[in-house]
Amino acid sequence: TAASLSLAWLLHQAAKFGVALLPIPGSTKAAHAAENLAASAIELTDEDIDALEDLAARVAGERGAAWYMASVHEAQKAKEASK
Repeated sequence: TAASLSLAWLLHQAAKFGVALLPIPGSTKAAHAAENLAASAIELTDEDIDALEDLAARVAGERGAAWYMASVHEAQKAKEASK
């Protein structure tokens, strides 16, 4: 799955830089948790990493629409203010 590939990439990067990492992805279904756990067994080749980095370099723009990102930031501010 895309989530498994993302986690495998993250674990690969951590190993590459010698960083200890324990990702804690959220899962609402047992099947998704199992997929996330299985990501640690995925071995990405140098070619895989190159292809993923090439794809990532093509990503441009904001993470979300401006109205959405503004609402996310406002929600974060409200949450922090209520602490």
